Amino acid sequence: MMLFFAALETVEKPSEKKYVRSIYDRYAQHVKGIIVSRYSELNDEADDLVQLVFVDVIKYRKHFLSASDNKIKYLLLLITNHKCLDALRKLRLEKSFFDGYDAQNLGKLSQNDDCPCLTTVEDDEIIEKIKKIINSFSDKPRDVLMLKYFGEMKYREIAEITGLSETNVGTIIQRGTEKIRKILREEGYIYE
Repeated sequence: MMLFFAALETVEKPSEKKYVRSIYDRYAQHVKGIIVSRYSELNDEADDLVQLVFVDVIKYRKHFLSASDNKIKYLLLLITNHKCLDALRKLRLEKSFFDGYDAQNLGKLSQNDDCPCLTTVEDDEIIEKIKKIINSFSDKPRDVLMLKYFGEMKYREIAEITGLSETNVGTIIQRGTEKIRKILREEGYIYE
């Protein structure tokens, strides 16, 4: 808890400091819950990771200042996932988080389970490639795909956070999936 408060002291504007502190007070337990439930290997580091997440909130506070509640939750989810994945890499787990949930989810990478584009994801190199591809997309498709495949969210939840219709979310996921499959095929990562 000391790390967050030390970083909070670097915020010069009292109004920003108060706002960041209110975000911490409201969401720290939620962030810890995400870590404990989705990254069980990191239970011992959960409190430290919560601190690191909120240090990033301080660092990127401009994005939080005018954000809606749903946008704040989305940003916290992204930061939490990134911090946890970094922690897993540092622990040098041979079978990381991606071999569990994300390998299954990214193996589907489609609008529905009847049309998988990947049958298995066998290695972290492919996962990293998929993340790079998704990060190269424009804001809206990138956000939707990250929420779907790395945020474990349903279409309805994604629609609420992004302000898009569920139909639009489905279309973005379908088109994004097709682009990902095409790039992976062209680069020899998958064979269909």
